[in-house]
Amino acid sequence: MRPEIRDSQEILLERIDQANATFALDESYFFMILPGESLTSLVDGEFCWNLHNNELVMIGRDNMGVYWYFRNLSLGKYKINFRYRSPIQSDLNKLFRPPVVENIWSGKVTTPLVDFFLVN
Repeated sequence: MRPEIRDSQEILLERIDQANATFALDESYFFMILPGESLTSLVDGEFCWNLHNNELVMIGRDNMGVYWYFRNLSLGKYKINFRYRSPIQSDLNKLFRPPVVENIWSGKVTTPLVDFFLVN
């Protein structure tokens, strides 16, 4: 799951995704729930000051080692939501030999937008 952030004018901010390592895939990296069930997942992220560029950034990492960040944030109102895209079966079959997951649902899930504010 990766965040999407919109500014006060509801313009989608650019999220930069960066992988600096290759992780061996494990079944635990994938959300496995049955129809009608729900899932709660925590996403770890933080705000920090980038001294090199003199800017506020929000940075986090997913469970597969991909770092994501939003640059040049400022005081004001924002909206955040999270989007999850499940891989299609053929993509999973390429990752796992032999395939360990069968009959997987593919599609996208998006959480509702939630307001947050950066204040002084």
